[in-house]
Amino acid sequence: MSNPPIAVRLTLQALCLLIDPTPKEKIKNEKTLKMETDWWAASVRNLANPKLLNDLVSYNKEGTA
Repeated sequence: MSNPPIAVRLTLQALCLLIDPTPKEKIKNEKTLKMETDWWAASVRNLANPKLLNDLVSYNKEGTA
């Protein structure tokens, strides 16, 4: 899926922020000509992770180490 609906993109971006808040994927914004985080590429990488569900189940929602 190369161009999903905006709701899917936002949900997967939130997932990325939980799993990996600083992804390495960058893309150049054509309007501002600045490098920005490519959340879609990071989402595709996270979805390809076979341990994604285990990471989500064991996610520490309290925020303490």
